[in-house]
Amino acid sequence: MSVIYQHLSALYVSQQKCQLKLSFRPTVEELRRRKIIRFNDYVEVSEADAYDRRADKPWTRLTLRDKADIRKELNEFKATEMDVHADSRHHTR
Repeated sequence: MSVIYQHLSALYVSQQKCQLKLSFRPTVEELRRRKIIRFNDYVEVSEADAYDRRADKPWTRLTLRDKADIRKELNEFKATEMDVHADSRHHTR
């Protein structure tokens, strides 16, 4: 129970900090005056070609053998070449 309470308490404090920061945001007029933001009176709208914007997901086509080979290579790299913190070595096989 205390772990959940601590987590919720930390979450509440974080939320309060965010709300406080948002309440002190400068207005658009102030940003314009300080020359931080400006708006253009001219707006141009152009047509865009319709095409499939979904990303290719090559990892969905990997076989179990491919995944095992990648995992083995990564663990060998971590064991021999990469600097791994001592407290994280147990994650490497």
